[in-house]
Amino acid sequence: MIDFGSGPGTSVWAAARCWPAIKRYILVEPSDAMIEVSTQLLEGFPVERRRFLFQGRQDPVDLVVASYSLSELTDPNVQRAHLRALWNALNPGGILVILEPGTPVGFKIVRAARSLILDLKSEDESVNPVVVGPVCPTVIV
Repeated sequence: MIDFGSGPGTSVWAAARCWPAIKRYILVEPSDAMIEVSTQLLEGFPVERRRFLFQGRQDPVDLVVASYSLSELTDPNVQRAHLRALWNALNPGGILVILEPGTPVGFKIVRAARSLILDLKSEDESVNPVVVGPVCPTVIV
């Protein structure tokens, strides 16, 4: 699992409860304070920490969560680049979960993310994303 913008690691707790077979958690978090808190809260979890998404080689994973993190990237081009990288980090059939606040800005970000991922099919016919959740939040497999 990759938790992009992991904060204190709450997505890891939720994922571990839903999918106890997860063997490795990659937490992407630049904040020293959040890293310190998550280190304490996730003691005993098989965690790998990164400060930036584009740091080092990445083996594909089955689950990627971006919870309240795309909205922290204020440039839409940077949001799109990160979203593509998150999608590309998935194994075929993997799940991408995007959560943003239920605000007009959050809705706009989720809608744009959903459109970008669904439009990938036109670039590569082997890509077949399916939306399995409502527009806000969106879960794409």
